[in-house]
Amino acid sequence: MNYDAIEISIPFYEITPSTSQVLQAMGYPPESDNLQLKDSIEERINEAKLHVSATAGFKIIAPLDFIISKNQFSIAGVEFDSKKIITSQIRKADTIAIFTASLGSAFDQWSKKVQSENILDGYIIDTIGSETVELAADVIEEKINQVVTGEDYFCSSRFSPGYCEWSVAEQHKLFSFLPKNFCGISLTESALMNPIKSVSGIIGIGLNVKKLDYHCRICTQENCYKKKHLV
Repeated sequence: MNYDAIEISIPFYEITPSTSQVLQAMGYPPESDNLQLKDSIEERINEAKLHVSATAGFKIIAPLDFIISKNQFSIAGVEFDSKKIITSQIRKADTIAIFTASLGSAFDQWSKKVQSENILDGYIIDTIGSETVELAADVIEEKINQVVTGEDYFCSSRFSPGYCEWSVAEQHKLFSFLPKNFCGISLTESALMNPIKSVSGIIGIGLNVKKLDYHCRICTQENCYKKKHLV
């Protein structure tokens, strides 16, 4: 298995969110009859392709560098306090992949400009960005699946710092195992990602790993994107 960091560009047409996806993420039913709002969303989705420069990537950690215990895991001796929900889902992993995805700085600049001019349009664009970057993460997750399947391994679901009680501050440690400025992402002192519309996290890999449902109904975090999409 290749343990080098891999980075790819993703064309916007592969990760374009649907109008119904954006409506639902904004708190409206996907079948909403608000035609004016739908038209605004469709218009902004069409504009987004001019501002999105999506990149994503991953690095698979060598199994000898990976150790997992009850509530944490470690990479090359660096400990991550990932908490019970995450470790229970990757407990049978032989190693993990660290992944990232980003829409690029131009999207951030466009979003901020529109938000300063029109609050509703700014909210629409922000929601489009959130949905689009998660679709980019779906793409890189599938790439990882393809790589490990060829080695007869399996993948878990993906998990990100800041969710499932895993502190966002540990992104600094996570990014220390990636090349500098990987996918154009940098971290603030408080471990927030720049560009804003970026995601990062881990995926468990192993011979006995299974992709299980997220434990959304037992999680206390109310602002999780997974919980927002529960039907």
